[in-house]
Amino acid sequence: MGCIWRASKSRLVSKIQAAKNKSERLQLKPKNIQHRTEWKRFVRAKTSTAFKAVSEKYRAIRRKQIPHTCSRKGMARLAEDMKKNSSDPSSVSRVKIWIKSRTRKDGKPVNTQVSETIEKLNQIEGISASSSTTSVRDDALSKVLGEDKPGRLRGMGRGMTITKLTFFQTKDKYVAKMQEEHSNMQERINHLENLVNKLVPDKIGGEADKTRDKTSAAVHAFLWRPTSNMTFIQQAQGKTVAWPVERVIMQMDGQSEEQDNMSGASSKYTASRKCKLFDWCEKNELVAVGRWESCDPKHWLMISEMTADNAASSPSSMNTNSKKKCKLLDANGSGQIVAEGRWSSSDPDQLVHFVPLGPNAMRVWVDTPKVPTASLWRPTSELEFIEDVVGTTVAWPIDKVLML
Repeated sequence: MGCIWRASKSRLVSKIQAAKNKSERLQLKPKNIQHRTEWKRFVRAKTSTAFKAVSEKYRAIRRKQIPHTCSRKGMARLAEDMKKNSSDPSSVSRVKIWIKSRTRKDGKPVNTQVSETIEKLNQIEGISASSSTTSVRDDALSKVLGEDKPGRLRGMGRGMTITKLTFFQTKDKYVAKMQEEHSNMQERINHLENLVNKLVPDKIGGEADKTRDKTSAAVHAFLWRPTSNMTFIQQAQGKTVAWPVERVIMQMDGQSEEQDNMSGASSKYTASRKCKLFDWCEKNELVAVGRWESCDPKHWLMISEMTADNAASSPSSMNTNSKKKCKLLDANGSGQIVAEGRWSSSDPDQLVHFVPLGPNAMRVWVDTPKVPTASLWRPTSELEFIEDVVGTTVAWPIDKVLML
């Protein structure tokens, strides 16, 4: 925009100097100039002897400049096109860009001065080919045409300076190095994955339940035990997968959503029981809905011994506690009922979101939120309100729990 304005002003000054009398100059007055006094002052300044001397000085400088053939395309886009068409983009230097921008489509230089300059550049490039340098201060263009003026750089486009060019070159080297390291690391990871898939067979151990997914609720959730063919829960839809016992909630046919339980007893009903799978990364997110395929009591005992929630994971305690419904009062002391749920445990050593329950507290399953925006008693970075803990356990003060 600034170049266009300066060009229009230069054309106007040329017309003023070419006018023969004051009447013709007055007709050249633009519409945005309201007063003739301002226009006459402008004309007087542009027709003065001092202005003509300065104008002639800069015209002589412009006549010495070597014209280019880039037109509106500019040096930057010309350099980008040359790098795209070159088999080795790093070999495209500003000397080659300068020569290309001063050459016509038929391969001839724009004038004899350019032809002589190109010959000198080729001679210096041939001599210093074995000791080529990336410094623009020591390249062939600086040796033939002299050092660049401050704030400008030949053959690199408008606005480019030596400081900017140095920064971009350093950045490109760093990015290329990071890409190479990333490629090597990815190859190592793929190699290790192939070794693990060969060493670890795809089978169900004693710490898992065998579950057949029917509906994927979180397609990007990771499987507990991924294989070479299955990594996400979406890929396991309609197939049998292994899942941790403590992250599964069972529901019998005909049972409402609010009557979910985690009982492992009565194995004759497991084939018809539906279940919900929660994220095994302790995110407390429902990732899929399916049905029990196998529930060996040995698996329950083995898992109960391995987890920290032994009391709540055993079949007997879950059958009893799941029937003890309760209401949660506001932890801030307002007396308002904020949620309904089921009593789970009062053991101070129980872990709730990786934190011990402690004294004077209960672990409660939250089934129905009454005030979804009510604050939790022990908020975390991911869980702040009642609506965030629906379907999972939460710690609550004993004096704020009403047993039903």
